[in-house]
Amino acid sequence: MTHWTACLQVLRYLYNTKDLSLHYSKEGNKGIEAYTDADWGNSVINRRSTSGYIVTVNGHLVSWRTKKQPTVSHSTTEAEYKALSDMTKEVEWLMQLLKEINVNTENSTPQLFNDNKGAIDLALSNANHNGFKTKHMDIKYHYIHDLIRNSVINLKYISTNFMAADFLTNRSQRGLLESGIRNY
Repeated sequence: MTHWTACLQVLRYLYNTKDLSLHYSKEGNKGIEAYTDADWGNSVINRRSTSGYIVTVNGHLVSWRTKKQPTVSHSTTEAEYKALSDMTKEVEWLMQLLKEINVNTENSTPQLFNDNKGAIDLALSNANHNGFKTKHMDIKYHYIHDLIRNSVINLKYISTNFMAADFLTNRSQRGLLESGIRNY
């Protein structure tokens, strides 16, 4: 693809999506909610997974990210668990930022949502006695246990049909992307 062709694609995209925008208001009291999703080894080149998450405060989108995971995952659960770890770091950072600017979120524990029961079970269980073969996973992903145990975050299952971050990891689905964008 030439630079000119890429430029024309960007201009066409911008023209055809000019009615899409983010909307913010003073309404809402949901606190922090975050949704994460991952594909599993969908990169044809290196089989690395893609993670995606969105974070909302009072129902308003404040943070989002899609990125290729740095290492190959051995299972769907591992790919989702890595995505969950990345999102948890973002939520922790956002909680600290809101505290610094005196936005009160202490009455509301952040609600984190994932659509993989294996990843949720892994996060909620004791890493030493959970029956999962996770020794190959780096310790950096297991700090989620402490956050859940200390009630800093609350992790819940959500059906894939209601996964708000699904459009970040499923490529080539224009309708899914547009509906994901229109929700915010």
